[in-house]
Amino acid sequence: MSKYALHLGDTLSQISQTFNTTAQGKIAKNNTKNPNSIMTGTFFVANDNLSNTDTIKINGKIEDTKQSKTNDCWLLSGVNALRETDWGRQIISEAILKTTDGNVEVNLKGANKKIKVTKNEIIEAKKTGLYAQGDDDMIALEIAVNKHKNDIKPQSKEERERNGLAINYGEGEEVMYLLTGRKSSVKSLDPQRVKKDRVKTSSLDVENTLERKLKDNDSIAITCGFAGFKNKIEIDGILLSPGHAYSIKRIEKDTSGKTWVILIDPNNSAKELKVSQDKFVEKLDKLDALESPNEAPLKEKELKFNFKNLKNLN
Repeated sequence: MSKYALHLGDTLSQISQTFNTTAQGKIAKNNTKNPNSIMTGTFFVANDNLSNTDTIKINGKIEDTKQSKTNDCWLLSGVNALRETDWGRQIISEAILKTTDGNVEVNLKGANKKIKVTKNEIIEAKKTGLYAQGDDDMIALEIAVNKHKNDIKPQSKEERERNGLAINYGEGEEVMYLLTGRKSSVKSLDPQRVKKDRVKTSSLDVENTLERKLKDNDSIAITCGFAGFKNKIEIDGILLSPGHAYSIKRIEKDTSGKTWVILIDPNNSAKELKVSQDKFVEKLDKLDALESPNEAPLKEKELKFNFKNLKNLN
């Protein structure tokens, strides 16, 4: 560990050169209006090896994240859908607990399993580029679900090298089920999806679900995907990817009475994507809707989710 002591009389130019490989140094350098300004008051010691990959922050909350190299959009979108509701945020906070030894315990209620994720596992995961950027709680969830999926179907060394992490495939309702222990209502308008997963619904059914989200955003958590294969889909000037999972942040109406769907792409959950509801429904492949635990229970016929029929989403 290298340590540098700053002394009274040091100029900002000297400080920025001393810390040229550290966040502190960059801040000093970028904010130096007068490089000959002299330090007159504070002594401090800094560590040039300290970075955001050497520590973890676990608080039971999901901040904005960006999907990395792993095709786990389904996982990120499912969690993002939950975080848009009060009850979902409560479930997340109860699922991710920092233990007294500095590690993390992830409670996968749907699997009736508590999984230990160590501090070092999170630190190493942040360095690989395979896990989400921006929030250590999300990384803890990714690691835990990856362990769970490996427990269900262990991968050989060759499979791991070929396929990467076990969370490279899945669907939004899977992670919502793992965290809540409750199944989603799966709705699809795509003929191929209907044929493959035996899920059939109508545009009116989808619109009714979106209407509920409009009236009470907290009533339901929703993930969705769009029909197609390789080509991007354009809706109201926004390009959306087929075979990619999104979450719905909210539904809103403008002053003219037009209804809009506000989407979140796991590639950047800080950015809202606004598309008209009519075109959204027209291009929709699949919608996974998880009711608030305060809502009336779903009818058995609506529980269409089948873990054997997972479609790869990235």
